[in-house]
Amino acid sequence: MAHERLKPKERKELIYTAAFTVCRKVGLSNVTREAIAKEAGVTEGLVSHYFITMKQLRRSVARKAMHDMDPVILSQMLTDNNFSDMLAPQHKQAALTHLAG
Repeated sequence: MAHERLKPKERKELIYTAAFTVCRKVGLSNVTREAIAKEAGVTEGLVSHYFITMKQLRRSVARKAMHDMDPVILSQMLTDNNFSDMLAPQHKQAALTHLAG
């Protein structure tokens, strides 16, 4: 069976989902293009094509985490000076609840 080529929007979503998964595992500040590419099954160049900078990618994942109220990434953001200023009170509370166990 031939491998079906993904449409650009689907490919970007695949990479984005992989980035979210990797961030949950290794931390928002520790994520790399290499790890995202491996998780998504694509090249690092393709990750760069859709997310020009790692800062752009990390901010995008952070916004999704806030939207989804993802406690793991919100907790990472709370303890990272690069992202803590993005958190609203409800995000901080979700992170603290998660950290408290």
